[in-house]
Amino acid sequence: MKNTNHEDPKSIRDILQDFKDGPSMQKGFKKLEIAQEWEHIVGPYVAKMTQKINLQNQVLQVTLKSALLREEMRYGEAKIIDDLNQRLGDQTITKIRWY
Repeated sequence: MKNTNHEDPKSIRDILQDFKDGPSMQKGFKKLEIAQEWEHIVGPYVAKMTQKINLQNQVLQVTLKSALLREEMRYGEAKIIDDLNQRLGDQTITKIRWY
């Protein structure tokens, strides 16, 4: 039987690339990339004290184990945002909310 749809069939590689490039997958990849860069930006101690990182609407939500550390991190928030955005190659993060 002949294909009446005149488009060439896509390869599995092309289908997977389209899926990967979709907006929902890009959001997931961005979160993963942020988590990987976190220790490079804040150092091993703060990374170890970090319980959770989440990105929602350009706001990075960070849960830390220590209230004192949370207060200290607020002083360096602008630099952390700049450093993360530079490493990510775009303006993904506009604010950090500390928990």
